[in-house]
Amino acid sequence: METSRKRARKVVKYQRGVQGGLSAAEVKAKKSEAPDARKLKRDQAIRAAKEKAKKDAAARKKHSGGKKGGSVPKNMKGKMNR
Repeated sequence: METSRKRARKVVKYQRGVQGGLSAAEVKAKKSEAPDARKLKRDQAIRAAKEKAKKDAAARKKHSGGKKGGSVPKNMKGKMNR
């Protein structure tokens, strides 16, 4: 009794939606703009994000009250610096 191998199904490819909330037109517009302009926008976005992070960190430090470290349980106080 001879049996033939089961044939694998052919993979069907189909068009999916663009990930990340951008429409296809927005993606095309981004691709068509000049690389140096794209790099400039990216650098500005990075700089803005760093400024915001620095400002948030300063605000967090200000609100913490200057207390060093967090609260450490009594049973862990001597074991931290070994």
